[in-house]
Order: sequence, then C-alpha cells, then structure tokens
Amino acid sequence: MLFFLVGCTAQFSPPEATPTNVQPTRTILVLPTIRPTASQTRLTPTKTMSITVSPTVTTTLCAEAGVISIVEIPSLNLKENLRMRVYLPPCYQEDNAEGYPLLIMLHGQNGQDDQWIKLGLTEEADRMIMRDDIPAMVVVFPWERLYLQDWHESKYGAAILEDLLPFILNEYNINSSSQLHAIGGLSRGASWAVQIGMSNPSIFGVIGGHSFPSFGGEIRKLSGWIEQFDPQSPPALYFDIGKYDRYKRYCDPFMEALTQQEVDHDYIINDGAHDSAYWQGHIVDYLVWYGGNLDRKGLMP
Repeated sequence: MLFFLVGCTAQFSPPEATPTNVQPTRTILVLPTIRPTASQTRLTPTKTMSITVSPTVTTTLCAEAGVISIVEIPSLNLKENLRMRVYLPPCYQEDNAEGYPLLIMLHGQNGQDDQWIKLGLTEEADRMIMRDDIPAMVVVFPWERLYLQDWHESKYGAAILEDLLPFILNEYNINSSSQLHAIGGLSRGASWAVQIGMSNPSIFGVIGGHSFPSFGGEIRKLSGWIEQFDPQSPPALYFDIGKYDRYKRYCDPFMEALTQQEVDHDYIINDGAHDSAYWQGHIVDYLVWYGGNLDRKGLMP
C-alpha cells in the first residue's frame, strides 16, 4: 500500500458523466446480520400473608437484528453513481423522535464498501446494541471506486460532503446535532476521515483514524482546522495504530503536532501491523469509543 506517502499515484481518465436524473436505488443485502434468540419469562404476582408482591418491571431490549442495504445515488462531484452500504440498527424506527446518531466508516486502499462489514463491524454492532452496550446508530459505508487516484485530484471528499451526506440526512431518521455525526476510516480511509472531519468540525463532532497513514500536509493545515473548532465542544478525536505498522512513522508526527497544539485526542498504540487481523481485533474497541461519543442522552434532536 505504498500510495501517496512515497509519491506513487496512478493516473485515471475521468469517468463518463451519468445523467443527474438517476434515482437512488436500494437493494436489501443482509437481513438479519445475526439471528438472536428471544425468550420470554412470565412473572406472576405472589401473595404471602395478604401482602401482594408486584412483578418486577424490566426494560425489554430489542431482539431484532439490523439490516444492511446497498444504495446508489447520483453524484455531481464524481459524475457517476456513488455506491454505499447502509446499516440500520436493530429495531430501527423511522418515527423515533430523537433521531439516530450517524457513523460514516471509510474503507482502506484496495478495499470496497463491504470491508468493514467483512471485518465484523455490523455483526458486533448488532450484539452490542441489543445488549444496550452502545446506542443504536445508522452506519454508512461509502465506496471510493477510484481508490488509487491522487487525493488532491479526487472528488471523493466533496462527494461525501455534498452528495452522500445530504441524501443520508434526508432519507433516514438522523439526529441533527453535529455531536452525533461521526466519521472514521482505516488506512487510506483514515486519512480521508481526518481531511473531511477536521476541516468540517461543524458537521462532524466525532472523528476516528485507524492505522492513519497521512496523505501529507495535515500538520500544515492543523492550525487552520483548530481555528474552526468550537472551544466549548471540540470534536472528539481517536487514533490507533499497530506498533509494527509500516506507516507509523507518518502517523507519529501528526500525533505530536496535535499534542503540541494542545488538541485533546486519544492515540492508542497496540500490538500488530497494517492488516485485516489488526482491524478485526479492535472492532469492539472502535464501537465502544464511537458509541460512547455518540450517546444521545442529554442532547436535543
């Protein structure tokens, strides 16, 4: 994965334009992501010496697994359709008054929109949501088809902000607060998440970079990004990388710059390298962190 860090990029001819009147299409892919077993217990009041004991009232957690669908929308920025997979959480309700937190997860170079799903993120999300370990959230996995294109020339970031995000906010029941909008990614997707998220803190209040390799230039842009942060509510930042990751030498300087600029952030160095085994091994860690920062309690829609 020796992409832009060492100056190697591939040249692409722009794709043919797609008519802008193409309507979004949706294909149901997975239902359910796991098959939980629901059990019911009858509680009957008992009487002892004329004293009535009432049944204990317990909260019933959702036992219906989430749904994943494939969605394509026309993108004016890409001049072609933008494909994504959309995960709706267990017992998703279109009329939920609060609206759901939004998490956009970007794949790595050579990956596609199913990379995080194959790593087990949605299956684990089902389990954790149904146990009430994390809040129910909508998760979107966009596909960067031209993943070898130099990021300076790519319109993928603009497509996320100007094509994908308005569609998602209009089509699904998403909470309007930026504090409940997160973007994250692995490898190349982590670099995109940093570029998109940190340059738009009024849109994304939660930003994660997993095995962040750096596009280059983030340190020069950092001061400008920080100036846009709300000092009362700056974005939550999380970075992690394997100690044997070949891109760690590019990640470390940016982490040092964050520290020098007194930007609050988490930087976790784990065992492991730059591979699927590493990311799969930390799926629960990621969901715990995103879930903790996307908790709707105390926030108004």
